[in-house]
Amino acid sequence: MTTTFVGAVVQVLGEQLTLAAAQERRGIEGLRAAMLPAVPTPTVRQQIAVVLARQTKPLLATEVHGLIYDYFPDEVAVGVQDVRTLLEEGSEFVRVQRYRWQLGREVTPRLP
Repeated sequence: MTTTFVGAVVQVLGEQLTLAAAQERRGIEGLRAAMLPAVPTPTVRQQIAVVLARQTKPLLATEVHGLIYDYFPDEVAVGVQDVRTLLEEGSEFVRVQRYRWQLGREVTPRLP
């Protein structure tokens, strides 16, 4: 009787492990289908956004320019004036202080 019981428990555990492994494979396949591929070469606008997203305070255009080369050393060189132009044109960037930029928008409470 004990041998039969142990055999049944081992069989049930084996079936559960098989089902769990199959579920894990399906989950991984689903994640692979949903993931977006990495951008092979980020645009300068994307580089600026990455630099600003990683900062805790607003930056000058020259600071953004310098950090682009820290984060993207293998990318094509870009001038400070190009960075300034993109900061001013981009709706995703906002000037929060004189000459200082951040990613996103300032949010103020709405008045009734």
